[in-house]
Amino acid sequence: MTRALALLLLTGCATVSGVVESAIPGERFEPPAHYEALWREVHADLGREPGDFARVRWYQVPGACLAVEHVEIDGEPHEVCTRATTYSDGRVGPPVIVLAGESVTDDGTVRHEMLHVVIGMLAGHGHPLFESERYRSNFSSEGR
Repeated sequence: MTRALALLLLTGCATVSGVVESAIPGERFEPPAHYEALWREVHADLGREPGDFARVRWYQVPGACLAVEHVEIDGEPHEVCTRATTYSDGRVGPPVIVLAGESVTDDGTVRHEMLHVVIGMLAGHGHPLFESERYRSNFSSEGR
């Protein structure tokens, strides 16, 4: 298994585009005030001027995971918890980020999804910032 794929599985991130907003799971919420500072940090890490934070729409689904997948990593079975997903990076309609309820307070997960919005979802997880500790969930991929 490649390191990038393992990181993707361990961060529990999924990215989906082309979904109409009525199909987005969870309830819309107003982001905590500090999310705007995280937005500026992500842009600064990329050497870019901050985009329009107010365009991002935020949703949360109760619980620890949006979905749980059973996968094999290095020959061992694991449960991988998807903690967040980016439904749109803003090229068509506003950017939409969905967080599992327990991830709303996890700045690593929030930064990770913001990075998808800023660099574009088609870029996948190839950008080196996805390997940075600051862009990873603070929760383990199993349990919690």
